Amino acid sequence: MPAAIAFGCEVSERGIADFVKALSRYQAETQRDMRGALRSATIDLVKSLRALTRKAPKVVPREDVRWGESDPKYITGKDGRQFRRVVVSRWFGGKKQQSVHWQLVRTKYRASKTARGVSESWTEAKATMMREARQRFGGIRQWGLAKKSWGWFMKSLFGRSVQDENPKALIKPSMVDGGIQEFREALPDGTVDPSAPIRCDIDIVNRLGYIKKAMPPGALAVAVQKATNSINHKISDGLRSRKFGN
Repeated sequence: MPAAIAFGCEVSERGIADFVKALSRYQAETQRDMRGALRSATIDLVKSLRALTRKAPKVVPREDVRWGESDPKYITGKDGRQFRRVVVSRWFGGKKQQSVHWQLVRTKYRASKTARGVSESWTEAKATMMREARQRFGGIRQWGLAKKSWGWFMKSLFGRSVQDENPKALIKPSMVDGGIQEFREALPDGTVDPSAPIRCDIDIVNRLGYIKKAMPPGALAVAVQKATNSINHKISDGLRSRKFGN
């Protein structure tokens, strides 16, 4: 049974042809049906996509955290401690937005010898304060979401558990969609031959807004090639048992 493959991103005709050829080879050399080949190849494809997806850092870049220049630049708490205005920029809805926070002022002591003795001074420990402000106010709650979105397909479609590094990164129904349908084609008279091959349709849709930015250029084509190589490697190694689809 021929396989109909369609991709929503650019993949060369040669890449698709090689992918389909690997599926056909699987069917012919393992004496199994196309649905088993398609399932195994899809698992390899999703694994490759997940591996190629970059994982976002846990905090915003250093340049997105700065000292605020608007007044008041400093405030004093009820306990007498002083705080300095900090502005954090982060992406939201495709635009960069700024939020104001207050970082505890820390000081550092300096002493140096002079002709008149020892000169002592206390100054703001700006480097320390900035590091603390970035860690405290610049955390990215959804770090790792792009990579996790591919893991959703592994778990939802194939029942495979994937290591979850950030439980706070939540996959919403609007981000991903997919399913597996297995059925036999109906004959012209509307009846179904129970001995006919079972057709397997697998749909994978990733709607995460920045999924393409989280992947290097040509990632899908690379993933397709890796999946093709994987299925051919399994056949060449003689892995033709029931464990093939694992």
